Amino acid sequence: MLNKTSCCILVIALLLGLALPAAGQTSADAEKCGQATAVFRLGSTVVRTEDGTNRAPIAPALLKGNLMVPVTSLAEALGGEAKWNPKTRTVSLTLRGKTLLMKIGSNKPALSGSQLKLPAPVTAVKGNTLVPLRAVADVFDADTSVNDDKRSVTVRLPSCTDTVKVSYTFANSKEGWSGEFADLPVKYSQHTYRLDFKWSAIPLREGAQKYGLQISGMNRSDDLFMYISRKIGKAEGLRPYTTYKVHLSFDLATNESKGLIGAGGSPGESVYVKAGVVNVKPEALEKDNDGTPYYRMNIDHGNQSKSGKDMKVLGNIVKESTAEGYALKSFHGSFTARTDGSGALYLIIGTDSGYEGMTSLYYTNIKASFTKVE
Repeated sequence: MLNKTSCCILVIALLLGLALPAAGQTSADAEKCGQATAVFRLGSTVVRTEDGTNRAPIAPALLKGNLMVPVTSLAEALGGEAKWNPKTRTVSLTLRGKTLLMKIGSNKPALSGSQLKLPAPVTAVKGNTLVPLRAVADVFDADTSVNDDKRSVTVRLPSCTDTVKVSYTFANSKEGWSGEFADLPVKYSQHTYRLDFKWSAIPLREGAQKYGLQISGMNRSDDLFMYISRKIGKAEGLRPYTTYKVHLSFDLATNESKGLIGAGGSPGESVYVKAGVVNVKPEALEKDNDGTPYYRMNIDHGNQSKSGKDMKVLGNIVKESTAEGYALKSFHGSFTARTDGSGALYLIIGTDSGYEGMTSLYYTNIKASFTKVE
């Protein structure tokens, strides 16, 4: 049962849930490519859209701090399609070529072969499946905002012309990406640090041959930062002085298992994966460090397990597989950034290491969507 106090959580939660349709039911015959909006009000079955109002099968509600709405109403408002599979107890939400598959009781829905992690498990309530909003909105590049009444949330899906998409599989080259290192002495010894960045085949144990960007280094400074970056600009369709919501996803091939012990920390748990989108070229610049010149980043990437203003922690490099050898691990993040006068933004992905030892990783399947924010 909801009360007035719980409504206040809406301001900071900004999380949306989904509800199951009946078996075999769908919400739309065809996907739309224009702008679409929907306003869900706490405790009300009325959903306001650009075409008028619709009735939801169940009213949005707060569940453990998460705002929940029915998937059929969300799909109908945004021009997508929702399907329920009673045998597997899963619901799929398809919108603009992406399909999010969610299973009752799980917080790890699948997105086109990759796995996400929700802040709460998918939950069945009175025949309706509920999931958190933020992850769903991020996946489909939709914006969410709390309205002035503090009891309703607007979900906005921009038109297709407002979204720029890029992807890199590195089948034949580095595809314009560069690799660099920071948080180490300027006069470092290559024999000691063993820094390396190159295009390479990924040594996966099984499956189709994949290629990616290999980056390696020996952490001797207690804080080695290894990163890759790429400029995205007018050539890809970005506009000058424009704010974009950016959804970034990538796969990282790692050979580090859970629970290992090493100098300074674990070789898996103590190597933190970070990502960000900035409008200045990420660079390692020479700076004084108690009389010793060090390479330090010109952006705020945080410190080891801590996020910075320009980059946030997405996880660590512990592989999910228990088998020996390299395995792919998927990461996803959402950011907001404004282009400079030339229409440029820079994607940056890296690892911040507290483990004083050798780390060798591969990046591949990098995808990003840039959605213009009004």
